[in-house]
Amino acid sequence: MMKIRPYILALALLAAPAPLLAQGSPDAARQQPRMIRETMEQRSPLASLLRDREALGLTAAQVTRLEAIQQRMIERNRPLVQRLLEMRRSLGESPRGRTQEMTPEQRQRWQRHVEQARPIMKQIHENNRQAMEEVGSVLTPAQRAQVRERIEAKHGAKRDHSGGHEHGKRGERRDTSRGRPN
Repeated sequence: MMKIRPYILALALLAAPAPLLAQGSPDAARQQPRMIRETMEQRSPLASLLRDREALGLTAAQVTRLEAIQQRMIERNRPLVQRLLEMRRSLGESPRGRTQEMTPEQRQRWQRHVEQARPIMKQIHENNRQAMEEVGSVLTPAQRAQVRERIEAKHGAKRDHSGGHEHGKRGERRDTSRGRPN
């Protein structure tokens, strides 16, 4: 089995279904199957690789394999994402995630929702990790290096906007230039 590289894992973490969770209207519910598919394809960590196929020098065979991996990942994650959407709709119009604005009852309900969603999100991330491990076996070493450079550049740009700090565990600020908490 191939050792998973940190840059491949970083790609996997980009696939979280957050945009889907933001869709809560009745119209969105009717369009849900199409929206889920389209959003999962757009947010797939493989989507950026497939969009950049020419720059990465992907062959037709690689594109075919990557598209198959993406399709399997989407199919594995679809019921999980649908479950998250159903859970979110069940919350109604409470101030989601803004615990300061919640009543104690809303806060308890939100906490239960978070606890119920945690194993589902964990499974989605595991499915994505497995898919990215497959991706690593499709790309050449030079292509993997290009992907790594793109990810580092993207994260460097994010870090520049945050003043060189990222959040560490338990909300501590982390100076990424020194790799330790402030």
